[in-house]
Amino acid sequence: MALFRKLSIPRSLTGMPAAVLTVAIGILNAGPLSAQITCTGASCSQIPLTPAEYNSMFVELQNQYSNDLFNNIAETLVMANVAGPQIGTVNLSGMTAGGYLGAGYKEAEEVDVNIPGVGIIEDMPSSGAALSGGIFAGVNLGWVLGEAYDPFDDRAEGGGSRRTPSFFSPARFDIYLGGLDHHERIENKYNVDGIIDGDFASQRFMLRYHLVEGNEIAGGPLLRFRGVSLGIGYATSNQRLSYQAEGNSLTVSLQEGVNLDWAARDTIFFDNNVKSMPIEISTGVQVLYLLNLTVAAGYVRSSGDTRFILTRNGPVVIRSASEGTLLTDEYLKNLPAGYIPTDLVSGSGVTSANLALSLYQRARVPRVLHYWKGGIEFNLWVLKLGIEGITTGRNYGASVGLRIEI
Repeated sequence: MALFRKLSIPRSLTGMPAAVLTVAIGILNAGPLSAQITCTGASCSQIPLTPAEYNSMFVELQNQYSNDLFNNIAETLVMANVAGPQIGTVNLSGMTAGGYLGAGYKEAEEVDVNIPGVGIIEDMPSSGAALSGGIFAGVNLGWVLGEAYDPFDDRAEGGGSRRTPSFFSPARFDIYLGGLDHHERIENKYNVDGIIDGDFASQRFMLRYHLVEGNEIAGGPLLRFRGVSLGIGYATSNQRLSYQAEGNSLTVSLQEGVNLDWAARDTIFFDNNVKSMPIEISTGVQVLYLLNLTVAAGYVRSSGDTRFILTRNGPVVIRSASEGTLLTDEYLKNLPAGYIPTDLVSGSGVTSANLALSLYQRARVPRVLHYWKGGIEFNLWVLKLGIEGITTGRNYGASVGLRIEI
Protein backbone atom coordinates (compact mmCIF):
# COMPACT_ATOMS: atom_id res chain seq x y z
CA MET A 1 0.00 0.00 0.00
CA ALA A 2 1.38 3.40 -0.92
CA LEU A 3 2.21 5.78 1.92
CA PHE A 4 2.01 9.52 1.34
CA ARG A 5 4.77 10.89 3.53
CA LYS A 6 4.79 14.44 2.28
CA LEU A 7 2.85 16.56 -0.17
CA SER A 8 4.93 19.52 -1.30
CA ILE A 9 3.22 22.72 -2.39
CA PRO A 10 4.49 24.02 -5.74
CA ARG A 11 7.17 26.64 -5.19
CA SER A 12 5.61 29.11 -7.60
CA LEU A 13 2.38 29.20 -5.57
CA THR A 14 4.21 30.56 -2.53
CA GLY A 15 4.51 33.92 -4.25
CA MET A 16 0.79 34.32 -4.74
CA PRO A 17 -1.35 36.68 -2.64
CA ALA A 18 -2.47 34.94 0.51
CA ALA A 19 -6.13 34.98 -0.44
CA VAL A 20 -5.37 32.92 -3.54
CA LEU A 21 -2.69 30.77 -1.93
CA THR A 22 -4.94 29.70 0.88
CA VAL A 23 -7.66 28.53 -1.42
CA ALA A 24 -5.21 26.81 -3.74
CA ILE A 25 -3.71 24.68 -1.01
CA GLY A 26 -6.76 24.21 1.14
CA ILE A 27 -9.05 21.96 -0.94
CA LEU A 28 -11.81 23.76 0.93
CA ASN A 29 -15.12 22.23 1.91
CA ALA A 30 -17.77 23.46 4.30
CA GLY A 31 -20.54 22.65 1.87
CA PRO A 32 -20.91 20.76 -1.42
CA LEU A 33 -17.60 19.54 -2.82
CA SER A 34 -16.99 18.16 -6.26
CA ALA A 35 -13.53 16.78 -6.98
CA GLN A 36 -11.85 14.10 -8.98
CA ILE A 37 -8.43 12.85 -10.00
CA THR A 38 -8.12 11.11 -13.32
CA CYS A 39 -5.17 9.40 -14.93
CA THR A 40 -4.71 8.79 -18.66
CA GLY A 41 -2.03 6.78 -20.38
CA ALA A 42 -0.88 3.21 -20.70
CA SER A 43 0.91 3.18 -17.33
CA CYS A 44 -1.89 4.55 -15.14
CA SER A 45 -3.02 1.10 -14.00
CA GLN A 46 0.44 0.48 -12.57
CA ILE A 47 0.54 3.49 -10.26
CA PRO A 48 -0.02 2.06 -6.75
CA LEU A 49 -3.11 4.14 -5.93
CA THR A 50 -6.69 2.99 -6.45
CA PRO A 51 -9.78 5.20 -7.02
CA ALA A 52 -10.98 4.25 -3.54
CA GLU A 53 -7.71 5.51 -2.05
CA TYR A 54 -8.00 8.78 -3.91
CA ASN A 55 -11.53 9.16 -2.55
CA SER A 56 -10.33 8.37 0.95
CA MET A 57 -7.72 11.12 0.65
CA PHE A 58 -10.38 13.73 -0.16
CA VAL A 59 -12.66 12.61 2.68
CA GLU A 60 -9.88 12.78 5.28
CA LEU A 61 -8.58 16.08 3.94
CA GLN A 62 -12.07 17.44 4.44
CA ASN A 63 -12.55 16.05 7.96
CA GLN A 64 -9.08 16.72 9.36
CA TYR A 65 -7.96 19.76 7.43
CA SER A 66 -10.15 21.68 5.02
CA ASN A 67 -13.29 22.11 7.15
CA ASP A 68 -11.42 23.93 9.89
CA LEU A 69 -9.31 25.79 7.37
CA PHE A 70 -12.37 27.01 5.50
CA ASN A 71 -14.07 28.20 8.70
CA ASN A 72 -11.03 30.32 9.43
CA ILE A 73 -10.82 31.64 5.89
CA ALA A 74 -14.51 32.53 5.87
CA GLU A 75 -14.00 34.48 9.09
CA THR A 76 -11.13 36.43 7.54
CA LEU A 77 -13.40 37.42 4.65
CA VAL A 78 -15.93 38.89 7.08
CA MET A 79 -13.23 40.53 9.19
CA ALA A 80 -11.71 42.22 6.14
CA ASN A 81 -15.19 43.46 5.25
CA VAL A 82 -15.71 44.89 8.74
CA ALA A 83 -12.23 46.40 9.08
CA GLY A 84 -12.60 50.04 8.19
CA PRO A 85 -10.87 53.39 8.51
CA GLN A 86 -9.45 54.19 11.90
CA ILE A 87 -11.31 57.16 13.44
CA GLY A 88 -9.33 58.09 16.54
CA THR A 89 -11.55 61.04 17.38
CA VAL A 90 -14.48 58.62 17.98
CA ASN A 91 -17.10 61.38 17.65
CA LEU A 92 -16.85 63.82 14.75
CA SER A 93 -17.53 67.53 15.15
CA GLY A 94 -16.81 68.40 11.50
CA MET A 95 -15.85 66.22 8.53
CA THR A 96 -13.15 63.73 7.56
CA ALA A 97 -11.95 62.07 4.34
CA GLY A 98 -9.16 59.70 3.36
CA GLY A 99 -8.23 56.20 2.30
CA TYR A 100 -7.62 52.88 4.03
CA LEU A 101 -6.64 49.27 3.48
CA GLY A 102 -8.04 46.48 5.67
CA ALA A 103 -7.16 42.79 5.90
CA GLY A 104 -8.27 39.69 7.76
CA TYR A 105 -5.80 36.86 8.26
CA LYS A 106 -5.21 33.52 9.92
CA GLU A 107 -1.84 32.64 11.42
CA ALA A 108 0.13 30.09 9.40
CA GLU A 109 0.47 26.59 10.80
CA GLU A 110 1.19 23.07 9.54
CA VAL A 111 -1.25 20.18 9.79
CA ASP A 112 -0.65 16.43 9.37
CA VAL A 113 -3.53 14.49 7.82
CA ASN A 114 -3.73 10.78 8.68
CA ILE A 115 -5.45 8.70 5.99
CA PRO A 116 -6.38 5.28 7.43
CA GLY A 117 -5.25 2.45 5.22
CA VAL A 118 -3.33 4.79 2.92
CA GLY A 119 -0.82 6.89 4.84
CA ILE A 120 -0.07 10.41 5.98
CA ILE A 121 0.09 13.78 4.27
CA GLU A 122 2.54 15.80 6.34
CA ASP A 123 2.97 19.52 6.91
CA MET A 124 -0.07 20.77 5.04
CA PRO A 125 0.18 24.59 5.33
CA SER A 126 -2.87 26.32 6.76
CA SER A 127 -3.06 30.09 6.38
CA GLY A 128 -5.15 32.71 4.67
CA ALA A 129 -6.03 36.33 4.18
CA ALA A 130 -8.57 38.62 2.56
CA LEU A 131 -8.31 42.29 1.68
CA SER A 132 -10.64 45.27 1.59
CA GLY A 133 -10.13 48.99 1.30
CA GLY A 134 -10.94 52.17 -0.53
CA ILE A 135 -11.56 55.85 -0.06
CA PHE A 136 -14.07 57.21 2.44
CA ALA A 137 -15.65 60.36 3.80
CA GLY A 138 -17.45 61.11 7.04
CA VAL A 139 -19.45 64.10 8.23
CA ASN A 140 -21.27 65.25 11.35
CA LEU A 141 -24.88 66.17 10.56
CA GLY A 142 -24.85 69.05 13.01
CA TRP A 143 -21.86 70.54 11.18
CA VAL A 144 -23.75 70.31 7.87
CA LEU A 145 -26.91 71.89 9.32
CA GLY A 146 -25.12 74.68 11.14
CA GLU A 147 -25.55 73.12 14.59
CA ALA A 148 -21.99 71.90 15.12
CA TYR A 149 -20.85 71.03 18.62
CA ASP A 150 -17.20 70.66 19.65
CA PRO A 151 -16.81 69.48 23.27
CA PHE A 152 -13.22 70.76 23.33
CA ASP A 153 -14.10 74.31 22.28
CA ASP A 154 -15.85 76.14 25.15
CA ARG A 155 -16.17 79.36 23.24
CA ALA A 156 -19.74 80.41 22.49
CA GLU A 157 -21.69 83.52 21.69
CA GLY A 158 -21.64 85.93 24.65
CA GLY A 159 -18.57 84.22 26.12
CA GLY A 160 -20.54 81.44 27.82
CA SER A 161 -20.00 77.68 27.59
CA ARG A 162 -21.99 75.68 25.07
CA ARG A 163 -24.54 73.21 26.31
CA THR A 164 -24.30 69.53 25.47
CA PRO A 165 -26.61 68.81 22.51
CA SER A 166 -29.91 67.05 23.17
CA PHE A 167 -30.22 63.32 22.53
CA PHE A 168 -31.93 63.93 19.17
CA SER A 169 -29.71 66.79 18.02
CA PRO A 170 -28.16 66.41 14.53
CA ALA A 171 -24.81 67.08 16.22
CA ARG A 172 -24.95 63.57 17.70
CA PHE A 173 -25.02 61.80 14.33
CA ASP A 174 -22.08 61.01 12.03
CA ILE A 175 -22.41 59.45 8.57
CA TYR A 176 -19.60 57.58 6.77
CA LEU A 177 -19.48 56.45 3.13
CA GLY A 178 -16.70 54.61 1.32
CA GLY A 179 -15.81 52.20 -1.45
CA LEU A 180 -13.33 50.82 -3.96
CA ASP A 181 -13.41 49.58 -7.57
CA HIS A 182 -10.04 48.25 -8.73
CA HIS A 183 -8.53 45.84 -11.27
CA GLU A 184 -5.06 44.34 -10.82
CA ARG A 185 -2.98 42.11 -13.11
CA ILE A 186 0.35 40.63 -12.01
CA GLU A 187 2.38 38.67 -14.54
CA ASN A 188 5.63 36.95 -13.49
CA LYS A 189 6.73 39.61 -11.01
CA TYR A 190 6.64 40.28 -7.27
CA ASN A 191 7.77 36.65 -6.69
CA VAL A 192 4.75 35.36 -8.61
CA ASP A 193 5.38 32.65 -11.21
CA GLY A 194 2.41 32.91 -13.51
CA ILE A 195 -0.45 35.35 -14.04
CA ILE A 196 -2.80 36.71 -11.38
CA ASP A 197 -5.81 38.72 -12.52
CA GLY A 198 -8.14 40.29 -9.97
CA ASP A 199 -11.17 42.56 -9.69
CA PHE A 200 -12.02 44.15 -6.33
CA ALA A 201 -15.12 46.17 -5.45
CA SER A 202 -16.44 47.28 -2.07
CA GLN A 203 -18.99 49.69 -0.63
CA ARG A 204 -19.57 50.65 2.97
CA PHE A 205 -21.95 52.85 4.96
CA MET A 206 -22.06 53.54 8.68
CA LEU A 207 -24.22 55.73 10.90
CA ARG A 208 -22.70 56.56 14.29
CA TYR A 209 -24.52 58.06 17.28
CA HIS A 210 -22.74 59.96 20.06
CA LEU A 211 -23.85 58.18 23.25
CA VAL A 212 -21.47 60.29 25.33
CA GLU A 213 -19.68 63.43 24.20
CA GLY A 214 -16.00 63.90 24.95
CA ASN A 215 -14.51 66.13 27.64
CA GLU A 216 -11.22 67.37 29.02
CA ILE A 217 -9.58 65.23 31.68
CA ALA A 218 -6.33 67.10 32.41
CA GLY A 219 -4.18 69.72 30.73
CA GLY A 220 -6.44 70.38 27.79
CA PRO A 221 -5.21 68.29 24.82
CA LEU A 222 -2.67 66.50 27.03
CA LEU A 223 -5.39 64.09 28.19
CA ARG A 224 -8.88 63.99 26.74
CA PHE A 225 -11.76 61.55 26.87
CA ARG A 226 -13.04 61.15 23.31
CA GLY A 227 -16.54 60.03 24.22
CA VAL A 228 -18.56 56.91 23.36
CA SER A 229 -20.06 56.17 19.97
CA LEU A 230 -22.55 53.52 18.82
CA GLY A 231 -22.45 52.59 15.13
CA ILE A 232 -24.51 50.50 12.76
CA GLY A 233 -23.44 49.90 9.19
CA TYR A 234 -23.63 47.95 5.97
CA ALA A 235 -20.64 46.77 3.93
CA THR A 236 -20.27 44.72 0.75
CA SER A 237 -17.18 43.16 -0.77
CA ASN A 238 -16.76 41.41 -4.12
CA GLN A 239 -13.46 39.82 -5.12
CA ARG A 240 -12.68 37.77 -8.21
CA LEU A 241 -9.20 36.32 -8.59
CA SER A 242 -7.75 34.01 -11.20
CA TYR A 243 -4.31 32.43 -11.35
CA GLN A 244 -2.62 30.53 -14.18
CA ALA A 245 0.84 29.00 -14.25
CA GLU A 246 2.76 26.42 -16.25
CA GLY A 247 5.05 23.70 -14.95
CA ASN A 248 4.31 23.89 -11.22
CA SER A 249 5.99 20.87 -9.64
CA LEU A 250 4.41 18.83 -6.86
CA THR A 251 6.23 15.85 -5.34
CA VAL A 252 4.63 12.84 -3.65
CA SER A 253 6.91 10.47 -1.71
CA LEU A 254 5.86 6.80 -1.68
CA GLN A 255 6.75 4.09 0.80
CA GLU A 256 8.42 1.99 -1.88
CA GLY A 257 11.29 4.46 -2.19
CA VAL A 258 10.05 6.35 -5.21
CA ASN A 259 8.80 9.87 -5.77
CA LEU A 260 6.07 10.97 -8.15
CA ASP A 261 6.98 14.32 -9.71
CA TRP A 262 3.88 15.98 -11.09
CA ALA A 263 4.70 18.98 -13.29
CA ALA A 264 1.37 20.48 -14.28
CA ARG A 265 -0.52 23.51 -15.47
CA ASP A 266 -2.55 25.14 -12.69
CA THR A 267 -5.68 27.21 -13.17
CA ILE A 268 -7.37 28.68 -10.09
CA PHE A 269 -10.49 30.82 -9.83
CA PHE A 270 -11.73 32.40 -6.59
CA ASP A 271 -14.97 34.39 -6.29
CA ASN A 272 -15.91 35.99 -2.97
CA ASN A 273 -19.13 37.93 -2.23
CA VAL A 274 -19.85 39.14 1.31
CA LYS A 275 -22.50 41.45 2.77
CA SER A 276 -22.12 42.46 6.42
CA MET A 277 -24.16 44.47 8.93
CA PRO A 278 -21.93 45.39 11.90
CA ILE A 279 -23.04 46.98 15.16
CA GLU A 280 -20.22 48.29 17.33
CA ILE A 281 -19.54 50.53 20.30
CA SER A 282 -16.28 52.44 20.54
CA THR A 283 -14.51 54.83 22.88
CA GLY A 284 -11.06 56.34 23.28
CA VAL A 285 -8.72 58.92 24.73
CA GLN A 286 -6.26 61.47 23.41
CA VAL A 287 -2.83 61.49 25.05
CA LEU A 288 -0.29 64.33 24.73
CA TYR A 289 -2.30 65.62 21.75
CA LEU A 290 -0.21 63.43 19.42
CA LEU A 291 -1.90 60.07 20.08
CA ASN A 292 -5.54 58.98 19.78
CA LEU A 293 -6.13 55.57 21.39
CA THR A 294 -9.39 53.70 20.73
CA VAL A 295 -11.07 50.40 21.63
CA ALA A 296 -14.28 48.90 20.26
CA ALA A 297 -16.46 45.80 20.50
CA GLY A 298 -18.84 44.65 17.80
CA TYR A 299 -21.32 42.13 16.49
CA VAL A 300 -21.73 41.45 12.77
CA ARG A 301 -24.31 39.50 10.77
CA SER A 302 -23.15 38.48 7.31
CA SER A 303 -24.39 36.73 4.20
CA GLY A 304 -22.65 35.66 1.03
CA ASP A 305 -20.59 32.83 -0.32
CA THR A 306 -17.28 31.85 -1.80
CA ARG A 307 -16.64 29.81 -4.93
CA PHE A 308 -13.41 28.09 -5.80
CA ILE A 309 -12.36 26.18 -8.92
CA LEU A 310 -8.99 24.46 -9.30
CA THR A 311 -7.75 22.44 -12.26
CA ARG A 312 -4.33 20.84 -12.50
CA ASN A 313 -3.15 18.75 -15.44
CA GLY A 314 0.26 17.36 -16.36
CA PRO A 315 2.60 14.36 -16.73
CA VAL A 316 3.98 12.26 -13.88
CA VAL A 317 7.65 11.25 -13.71
CA ILE A 318 8.91 8.64 -11.24
CA ARG A 319 12.27 9.08 -9.53
CA SER A 320 14.31 7.26 -6.93
CA ALA A 321 13.68 8.87 -3.56
CA SER A 322 17.14 7.93 -2.24
CA GLU A 323 19.18 8.91 -5.29
CA GLY A 324 17.00 11.65 -6.72
CA THR A 325 17.51 10.25 -10.25
CA LEU A 326 15.15 8.94 -12.86
CA LEU A 327 14.35 5.30 -12.33
CA THR A 328 16.20 2.88 -14.57
CA ASP A 329 15.13 -0.55 -15.71
CA GLU A 330 17.70 -2.07 -13.33
CA TYR A 331 16.27 -0.18 -10.35
CA LEU A 332 12.73 -1.19 -11.23
CA LYS A 333 13.73 -4.87 -11.38
CA ASN A 334 14.64 -4.70 -7.66
CA LEU A 335 11.10 -3.65 -6.68
CA PRO A 336 8.49 -6.30 -5.76
CA ALA A 337 7.55 -8.36 -8.78
CA GLY A 338 4.74 -6.80 -10.79
CA TYR A 339 4.59 -3.70 -8.58
CA ILE A 340 5.87 -1.05 -11.00
CA PRO A 341 6.72 -2.49 -14.42
CA THR A 342 9.61 -1.24 -16.50
CA ASP A 343 7.30 0.32 -19.05
CA LEU A 344 6.18 2.96 -16.52
CA VAL A 345 9.33 5.00 -17.00
CA SER A 346 12.42 4.46 -19.05
CA GLY A 347 15.97 5.53 -18.38
CA SER A 348 15.30 8.64 -20.46
CA GLY A 349 12.48 9.65 -18.15
CA VAL A 350 9.65 9.25 -20.62
CA THR A 351 6.35 8.46 -18.90
CA SER A 352 3.00 7.44 -20.30
CA ALA A 353 0.97 8.62 -17.28
CA ASN A 354 -0.82 11.96 -17.07
CA LEU A 355 -2.70 13.12 -13.95
CA ALA A 356 -5.57 15.61 -13.98
CA LEU A 357 -7.24 17.13 -10.92
CA SER A 358 -10.46 19.15 -10.95
CA LEU A 359 -12.01 20.65 -7.84
CA TYR A 360 -15.07 22.85 -7.34
CA GLN A 361 -16.15 24.35 -4.01
CA ARG A 362 -18.96 26.63 -2.94
CA ALA A 363 -19.81 27.52 0.67
CA ARG A 364 -21.29 30.30 2.81
CA VAL A 365 -19.53 32.75 5.10
CA PRO A 366 -20.28 32.58 8.86
CA ARG A 367 -23.61 34.16 9.70
CA VAL A 368 -22.65 35.76 13.04
CA LEU A 369 -19.32 36.91 14.50
CA HIS A 370 -18.31 38.91 17.56
CA TYR A 371 -15.16 41.02 17.31
CA TRP A 372 -12.96 43.41 19.22
CA LYS A 373 -10.87 46.32 17.93
CA GLY A 374 -7.99 48.37 19.24
CA GLY A 375 -6.26 51.23 17.47
CA ILE A 376 -3.72 54.01 17.61
CA GLU A 377 -3.82 57.16 15.53
CA PHE A 378 -1.11 59.79 15.15
CA ASN A 379 -2.68 63.23 15.32
CA LEU A 380 -0.67 65.56 13.06
CA TRP A 381 -2.94 68.62 13.10
CA VAL A 382 -5.55 68.03 10.36
CA LEU A 383 -3.65 64.95 9.08
CA LYS A 384 -4.29 61.62 10.87
CA LEU A 385 -2.41 58.34 10.36
CA GLY A 386 -4.13 55.36 12.01
CA ILE A 387 -3.53 51.65 12.55
CA GLU A 388 -6.21 49.36 13.95
CA GLY A 389 -6.29 45.67 14.85
CA ILE A 390 -9.36 43.41 14.91
CA THR A 391 -9.85 39.90 16.29
CA THR A 392 -12.61 37.32 16.70
CA GLY A 393 -10.61 35.48 19.35
CA ARG A 394 -8.89 32.99 17.03
CA ASN A 395 -8.31 35.01 13.84
CA TYR A 396 -6.94 38.47 13.34
CA GLY A 397 -7.15 41.44 11.02
CA ALA A 398 -5.85 44.95 10.66
CA SER A 399 -6.42 48.19 8.80
CA VAL A 400 -4.26 51.19 8.11
CA GLY A 401 -5.61 54.55 7.01
CA LEU A 402 -4.62 58.11 6.23
CA ARG A 403 -7.18 60.88 6.54
CA ILE A 404 -7.75 64.56 7.11
CA GLU A 405 -10.22 66.01 9.61
CA ILE A 406 -11.56 69.50 9.96
